Amino acid sequence: MSLPAGLSRPRAILFDWDNTLVNTWPTIVECYRDTFTALGQTPWTEAEVRARAHGSLRDVFPALFGSRADEAERAFYETFFRIHLERLAAARCRCLAGAGLRGRLLRRRGQQQGG
Repeated sequence: MSLPAGLSRPRAILFDWDNTLVNTWPTIVECYRDTFTALGQTPWTEAEVRARAHGSLRDVFPALFGSRADEAERAFYETFFRIHLERLAAARCRCLAGAGLRGRLLRRRGQQQGG
């Protein structure tokens, strides 16, 4: 594939880990479950989290939790910081299809990558 005139390949490409390269839905589901529980609400099911949890917390949580959005964000991140890296390190998250191939292709092209 050739690039349009005047454009060059980027020197580096950055990826977002969560559900771009690695399946982190189990972590996100647990964070939402703990958040709803901490605020005395009925937690969403995994299917509900997958269907509804899109966008940043600062954009989504005010609509979900109103005046308690800051409290909800603290609860979410308390769980997130406790489990996220541990799960990545323990390989409990699985790379998404094509993630490894994408990385190898970019390396062959000499492009730096980061996440």
